[in-house]
Amino acid sequence: MNIGIIVYSYTNNTLTIAKRLESYLLSKGHTASIQSIKADNENPNSSSFRLTNQPSTQAYDAIIFGSCVRGFDCAPIFKDYMHSVNSLSNKKIAGFVSQYFPFDAMGGNQALGSMESIVRQKNAQLNKLGSIHMKFRNVDKQVEQLINNCNNWLVS
Repeated sequence: MNIGIIVYSYTNNTLTIAKRLESYLLSKGHTASIQSIKADNENPNSSSFRLTNQPSTQAYDAIIFGSCVRGFDCAPIFKDYMHSVNSLSNKKIAGFVSQYFPFDAMGGNQALGSMESIVRQKNAQLNKLGSIHMKFRNVDKQVEQLINNCNNWLVS
């Protein structure tokens, strides 16, 4: 399966997780590649930006979206990108978020819910892979669970 991993990562935490997912998928015989969403102003406290890299979703059979959490939601740059994406119908879609705070109720759940809502507007269903809490020491264990969730999603 040809899988695109499309992420917005301000601090590179989300990108690091995406790289682990990519390695896993490649080891299982899939074609996988990471595409980064970029903007001219990536200051997370600014609402003034223009997207400078908007990865296409067309070439992929399946897509994994990843975003950092900002203000109890997906990052504004990620959301702006998602609203610009055409239909995602006939594609398998999954998503994950990374956040500093230690509990899903501190932004992870809301961000995944927002991602799910946008994906539904694009005529697809989101499989929520999870939220990674960067403050915890067991990040590796969390990423392993995310990879396990990804494997379950792929075989479903």
